Amino acid sequence: MRFCFVIDNLKGVFRILGIITLLLAIFVQIGYTIFCIYKNEAQPMIKNTLRVCSFGLLSLLLLLGVYQWGFRWIPLLLLLALFAIIGIVYFVKKPVSKKPFRPYKSICSCIVSILLLALCISPSIIFPQNKPPKLTGEYSIATTAYTYTDKNRLETYTNSGENRKVTVNLWFPQNAEGKYPLVVFSHGLYGLAQSNTSTFMELASNGYVVCSISHTYQSMYTLDADGNRIIVSSDFMKEAPYFNDDNIDEETKVEFFNKWLKLRTDDMNFVLDTILENAVTKGNDEVYQLIDKDKIGLFGHSMGGSTAAATGKDRSDISAIVNIDAPLSVDFFSFEGSKTMTAKDIYPKPLLNIYSDTLWGHMDEDPKYYANFRLLYNTGGEVYNIHFKGSKHLSFSDLPLLSPILANMMQGGKAEIDKYYCIESMNGLILEFFNCYVKNEDSFNPLETY
Repeated sequence: MRFCFVIDNLKGVFRILGIITLLLAIFVQIGYTIFCIYKNEAQPMIKNTLRVCSFGLLSLLLLLGVYQWGFRWIPLLLLLALFAIIGIVYFVKKPVSKKPFRPYKSICSCIVSILLLALCISPSIIFPQNKPPKLTGEYSIATTAYTYTDKNRLETYTNSGENRKVTVNLWFPQNAEGKYPLVVFSHGLYGLAQSNTSTFMELASNGYVVCSISHTYQSMYTLDADGNRIIVSSDFMKEAPYFNDDNIDEETKVEFFNKWLKLRTDDMNFVLDTILENAVTKGNDEVYQLIDKDKIGLFGHSMGGSTAAATGKDRSDISAIVNIDAPLSVDFFSFEGSKTMTAKDIYPKPLLNIYSDTLWGHMDEDPKYYANFRLLYNTGGEVYNIHFKGSKHLSFSDLPLLSPILANMMQGGKAEIDKYYCIESMNGLILEFFNCYVKNEDSFNPLETY
């Protein structure tokens, strides 16, 4: 118990274990090289002892849980295992080296070893160890995945003539009884179905069936139910940068956005219809059996937020929608000549808009964001607008927890807000909102700024 307490209190240090490990490896390599140069002879006994001990130490730390077992440490473990085998062979055979010592060769060997170790340690630096966000629910969680084939649509990103396939990942209460609301999530451009796993788990632990759609060929990769990996379409990658290109006219941007949005809303409608049909016809399937088809919510991040809002406003079976940091633009816009027009109707469903600094305060500067601006100050309907001060676009995903380096690169710098406070607060607000408007429990009274 005391050991676990110490480990828990060192989690801040553990998040930089990759850097600590790299610095230690560099120190040992340079120290060994300097010692050899000082002695003016190779030290094979010391070298191979270090090899075997390094592998043993890493293995011990993995067994104790100091280093969390996973992909981030596998390259280093394999490299040290190879070095350890070489060391053991040396101790068994004990060869006598007669080659003269060459300092420059020792230095070159040191540099190569450091580069090799840095390469193998880099996954632990790019994806540091992290503690998962807190879960507040009482249910344990199960997961599964399905790949659905839409017989009414052909795949537009390939020329194979095959029907479009959409993969979904589901999180749901394990070994539970009764019926639970269904909430469906749409990821952002290039995003992954697992982008907001902490949110999905928080909802599932509180009695929701959560379905996350992987929009095939618009996701960085889709792992279907059979384990096949489908990477993002090269055609889509050529189109996506146009939307942020100032040299592209507004009408062309809207045409691209409409194209992507149509694909995504068709995906979401197809998934909803398929799940609801299976909830009726496949009573023996655990997850379908749990779904309350009369209680449904939608949510999404970035482009997925626009997808959820566009889908939800037109379906009578949707109770509430959460838009996470997305412009509610194209689903409200139409073109008349060169002028952008917006719908005049109040959004017809309870809608929670969650914004980062990326959008908040700038929605009246760009016509693409006019719909958000109108809803932001709308006094009619049940529309909530929340700002997380100091946050950036990816603060509302799990990426800053999994890889702060990648998150900072992709969003143009580090967010000022604490990443755990942001994601846990957002998860709590989404849960409260769905509890109020999907489960019809309690009330929803958020602050405007967090």
